[in-house]
Amino acid sequence: MASRTPDGQPIDPVENRRRMAAGELYYSFTPELIADRQKCQVARDKYNEVSKEKVSRRELVQLLNE
Repeated sequence: MASRTPDGQPIDPVENRRRMAAGELYYSFTPELIADRQKCQVARDKYNEVSKEKVSRRELVQLLNE
Protein backbone atom coordinates (compact mmCIF):
# COMPACT_ATOMS: atom_id res chain seq x y z
CA MET A 1 0.00 0.00 0.00
CA ALA A 2 1.53 3.30 -1.09
CA SER A 3 1.55 6.20 1.33
CA ARG A 4 -0.59 9.19 0.50
CA THR A 5 -0.86 12.71 1.81
CA PRO A 6 -4.12 13.75 3.52
CA ASP A 7 -5.33 15.18 0.21
CA GLY A 8 -4.75 11.83 -1.54
CA GLN A 9 -1.49 12.54 -3.37
CA PRO A 10 0.92 9.57 -3.57
CA ILE A 11 4.21 9.89 -1.69
CA ASP A 12 7.40 8.65 -3.31
CA PRO A 13 9.36 7.26 -0.32
CA VAL A 14 12.77 7.79 -1.95
CA GLU A 15 12.00 11.41 -2.85
CA ASN A 16 10.42 11.99 0.55
CA ARG A 17 13.55 10.73 2.37
CA ARG A 18 15.78 12.81 0.05
CA ARG A 19 13.77 15.90 0.96
CA MET A 20 14.07 15.09 4.65
CA ALA A 21 17.86 14.67 4.41
CA ALA A 22 18.13 17.92 2.44
CA GLY A 23 16.15 19.87 5.04
CA GLU A 24 13.28 20.47 2.62
CA LEU A 25 9.59 20.05 3.32
CA TYR A 26 8.58 16.39 3.44
CA TYR A 27 5.71 14.28 4.72
CA SER A 28 6.76 12.85 8.10
CA PHE A 29 3.90 10.42 8.63
CA THR A 30 4.77 7.66 6.18
CA PRO A 31 4.84 4.17 7.71
CA GLU A 32 8.58 3.95 7.04
CA LEU A 33 9.43 7.17 8.87
CA ILE A 34 7.11 6.34 11.75
CA ALA A 35 8.84 2.95 12.12
CA ASP A 36 12.26 4.64 11.98
CA ARG A 37 11.26 7.05 14.76
CA GLN A 38 9.97 4.22 16.92
CA LYS A 39 13.21 2.29 16.43
CA CYS A 40 15.20 5.38 17.42
CA GLN A 41 13.05 5.91 20.51
CA VAL A 42 13.70 2.33 21.66
CA ALA A 43 17.45 2.75 21.05
CA ARG A 44 17.47 6.09 22.90
CA ASP A 45 15.66 4.63 25.89
CA LYS A 46 18.00 1.63 25.99
CA TYR A 47 21.07 3.90 25.74
CA ASN A 48 19.81 6.22 28.47
CA GLU A 49 19.06 3.32 30.79
CA VAL A 50 22.46 1.68 30.26
CA SER A 51 24.38 4.96 30.49
CA LYS A 52 23.20 5.32 34.12
CA GLU A 53 25.30 2.28 34.94
CA LYS A 54 29.06 2.05 35.08
CA VAL A 55 29.78 0.94 31.53
CA SER A 56 32.67 1.79 29.28
CA ARG A 57 32.47 4.26 26.45
CA ARG A 58 33.13 1.37 24.07
CA GLU A 59 30.04 -0.48 25.35
CA LEU A 60 27.92 2.65 24.87
CA VAL A 61 29.17 3.04 21.30
CA GLN A 62 28.44 -0.63 20.59
CA LEU A 63 24.93 -0.14 21.91
CA LEU A 64 24.40 2.80 19.56
CA ASN A 65 25.56 0.73 16.60
CA GLU A 66 22.96 -2.01 17.19
